[in-house]
Amino acid sequence: MNADANDNTTHIQIEYMTDAVCAKNEDKKNGIVYEFQCDENAEEDIFSLDPTSVANDDCIPKVIVSSKHGCKEIDINALWRWCESNWWIIAIAMIGGGAFEWVLGQKMFKPTLFLLGTISVLAVTLFFFYAWILPYSTADWLVWLIGGIGLILGLVVGFFLAKLTRVGVAAFGAWIGVILALIIHEAFLYATHS
Repeated sequence: MNADANDNTTHIQIEYMTDAVCAKNEDKKNGIVYEFQCDENAEEDIFSLDPTSVANDDCIPKVIVSSKHGCKEIDINALWRWCESNWWIIAIAMIGGGAFEWVLGQKMFKPTLFLLGTISVLAVTLFFFYAWILPYSTADWLVWLIGGIGLILGLVVGFFLAKLTRVGVAAFGAWIGVILALIIHEAFLYATHS
């Protein structure tokens, strides 16, 4: 996805290539490029052929699609960049937490509630800020700040979930229900409301 960090205009460009040799240039293969541009007011998708792409390379024409489906809905690019550059921190935390749950999860029920509450609140906090509030070009150091705030909130929530075990179990039952509903919706029901 290509986007300018200073404005909200975005477009998604997808290139398909085939194994067929181009008739006009035997050194190239045939293909097509689709560029989806954002048009929030479009009632229907508008297709047009980019004349400059045909003039430059008629083996790979570009079709421009102006559509409301090409508009950005959420953007977690800054969070993703941070995850890629600090993968080892995430790996150590996930392996350590997973090993704890595997070995002692059933025996140590309250610490499990605490750990799951902390991780859940941290993940939701980071996703909320990076998906809906912060801009595309957010600095990487801000992940540490928001992650620290999310971790403190998660520790507080985790503490109360471990103290109030019935509330903790009910909260995680609801949380698992939300996650399952999202999975079912994205897998099967996404087309029913179009």
